[in-house]
Amino acid sequence: MRIVITILMSLLIITLCSCGSKPKKEATILDFSSEKYGAVDTGDLKLAHGDLLSVNQNGRTVVVKAKIKSNATKEMTINQNYFSVDELIRNHGFNTCDELQYWAVADMQDGSESKVIQFTLTKDVIDKIYAGSILSNQVGDHVTDLWILPSLQN
Repeated sequence: MRIVITILMSLLIITLCSCGSKPKKEATILDFSSEKYGAVDTGDLKLAHGDLLSVNQNGRTVVVKAKIKSNATKEMTINQNYFSVDELIRNHGFNTCDELQYWAVADMQDGSESKVIQFTLTKDVIDKIYAGSILSNQVGDHVTDLWILPSLQN
C-alpha cells in the first residue's frame, strides 16, 4: 500500500511541476537597419495596447498603424499609444529605424472608424527611448508632428 501511495504522490508531484513549464515564446524582433520598401511581415507581433493593423517600411522610415479602444479617460486613451511605441522600440527591434511614424484609429460612437492620434519619433528620440533615458510615460513629450482627434484634446 505504501508503494502505491508513493507512486501516486510522485506522479502528482511530476504533474504539478510540469503544468507551468511550457516553453516561453521568443519575442518577435524586427530589423529596419537596411533600406527596404513595402509591407513588413510582423509575424505574431502584438501591441501592448490595441491591435497592430500594419507596419510599412519606406527606406529607414517605419510607419505603424494601429487600432485602439477608448480608455477610462481621454489622457489614458492618448497615453496608451506612447506605451505601445515604447514597447516596440525597447523589445521588438524598432530602435533600428531612423524615423517611426505612428497612426492609430478607433471606432467612434456613430459606428465609423476615425484616426485618433498621429505622431513621429526621430532617430534621436528612438535611441533615447531604447537607452531608457526617455521613459514610456515621457514619450508624448518628445514626439513631433503630433495630431490628436479634437474631441480627445483637453
